[in-house]
Amino acid sequence: MSNRTTEIGNLHLEGQIKLLKQEASPIGEIDSGKIYAKKEEDESTAIYALDSAGNETKLSSHNEEGEWVYFSQNIKTGKKVKINMEKMIRKLEQITGESFFEEYIEAK
Repeated sequence: MSNRTTEIGNLHLEGQIKLLKQEASPIGEIDSGKIYAKKEEDESTAIYALDSAGNETKLSSHNEEGEWVYFSQNIKTGKKVKINMEKMIRKLEQITGESFFEEYIEAK
């Protein structure tokens, strides 16, 4: 038995949403945004957001080493941006002497 809440006007859901992966990015539309699952080159699935300007941003973005990586591309212009955020923060800590990065590893 599960406690489910579903509303359609302004969409209120509780629990999880399962998004099946698609092969390619959707088409951007004026006055709308999209959240979707897309197949990666390694056959895994990642979650993306797409805005009306054609900017596609990976929301579940980590590299093979588990580091946080920001990735965004404009599917209209082809411009792509990929930043290893963990590497950048560590370098900023070296330069400034300040601590910005906190890692938490929970016991299993």
